[in-house]
Amino acid sequence: MNSFTRTQARQQKAGGLAALYLAVSYIVAIPYFVVFVKYQEIVDPAKKVGMLVAHSGSMRSMYLVTYVVFGVVLAVLALALSARWREGDPTLGQTATVAGLMWAGMLVASGMIFNAGMASVVELANGA
Repeated sequence: MNSFTRTQARQQKAGGLAALYLAVSYIVAIPYFVVFVKYQEIVDPAKKVGMLVAHSGSMRSMYLVTYVVFGVVLAVLALALSARWREGDPTLGQTATVAGLMWAGMLVASGMIFNAGMASVVELANGA
């Protein structure tokens, strides 16, 4: 096995592990937001702030896992898929890779923005 084939195998293995992380992340996040926090059910702004204050630690962690880390891992998956598509349809592969990397960047940014904004809301709600 030459080094190019080993590199491809490592990249595909990383892509497979990334896909598994992404799936597990959704499996954990959906029940958290729907059942535990009931994020979608709260429409009153004062109650939404109260929920953010009450669950700020777990919300920060969950947004870190489901947005920031998810985005980084999604970039790994996009690059692994790009390598796989390189032989079949390079134009489609490059287009999908660009879309995947842009999506990954947006996820990381939105998770960081939410965490920073939530920290400010919690601080203001606590009267600091």
